[in-house]
Amino acid sequence: MVSIAGIILGGILSLSIYEKEAASVDVRFRTQVLLSAYFKDTKPFGTKEGPIDVILPNIPDSKFYYGFGIRRSRLDFRGHYITKALKYRMQIAFEGASASLLDFFTTYNISEFFEIKAGQYKIPYNREELVSSGELEFVDRSVINSYFALARDVGVTLSAGPQLAKLNVGVFTGWGRNFQRIDATNISKNLLYVGRIEITPVGKTVYSQPNLKGEELINIGIGGLFFPISQVEIDNKKISSRRDKPDILKIIENKAQKENLLSFTGDVKLWLDNKLSFETEAHFTPDLYDNNLFGIRIQPSFMLTEQIGLAARFSSVLSEKDKPIFEPGIAFSYYFKDHTKLQLDYINQRGPKNDFAYIRAQFQVYIK
Repeated sequence: MVSIAGIILGGILSLSIYEKEAASVDVRFRTQVLLSAYFKDTKPFGTKEGPIDVILPNIPDSKFYYGFGIRRSRLDFRGHYITKALKYRMQIAFEGASASLLDFFTTYNISEFFEIKAGQYKIPYNREELVSSGELEFVDRSVINSYFALARDVGVTLSAGPQLAKLNVGVFTGWGRNFQRIDATNISKNLLYVGRIEITPVGKTVYSQPNLKGEELINIGIGGLFFPISQVEIDNKKISSRRDKPDILKIIENKAQKENLLSFTGDVKLWLDNKLSFETEAHFTPDLYDNNLFGIRIQPSFMLTEQIGLAARFSSVLSEKDKPIFEPGIAFSYYFKDHTKLQLDYINQRGPKNDFAYIRAQFQVYIK
């Protein structure tokens, strides 16, 4: 899939060379080098088995370990072709053993109030996932994001309305990114349906966490998704073969029984002119195998100077039938220029079976 995307991008580059008005290319690059240390408390927080246990990371039996490596390395191409109303984006990940296509989509601005997007990209659902990993205040996203966010998929989204109140409605395959069908003769026709309303009474709509320039804005988001999962899809490995599975899908994968996945989210983002920022996000997944799941994230932050930022975060996953997960943390960021930065954070997670804490230091180079 990366090679096909490369051929298409090559055609766009050719247009930009021979017909300056026909196409444009904006290249961005970022890489993240991470040093992390984990401290594990082997005394269990709870012993009851349940779906909520799925999200716990695979912590080794030793009480301490550390790691060092390239966390992310991304090459991002953006621009327009044929007309400025027709835009594209292609993003490739180079971390790991091989290259992988993350984003590859086209956006067409029909008018000032209508837009169509088609291809592979993040589904328009929850705020924290929609924020680029390069523009986070912490080294990585919270525990509720790994639990509820469905990340990237292949589909079509229609956006309608002014910036004050915009509606995004999307239909996706449900297979995730770069999917390969296991049995082409027995494929369920069920799709993943997503909607998100963006309300912006003050300022502009922003998907970035730190308030680097002291802007003022209020963003409110409401999202919902519906994913009917039949036994055919379970047997055809539609869930198990999906990349970037959130833990609500891992629960369905482990149960291996058909289920209708219904989930809702809401978020509020505030920026003040004194460089104070506040975000909160909530999730609710009702009746997942007779269990209601809740998630919440609260994240205030402040730019002490033009280059130094501090952030605090509290995240929690709650279940009617299982022990909760609590994840408080603090973060420090030093911004050299834009999002070229050095980050240090501390996270302490308390869960049903393992209690652990980790310290992470990350240096990010961001070129655009």
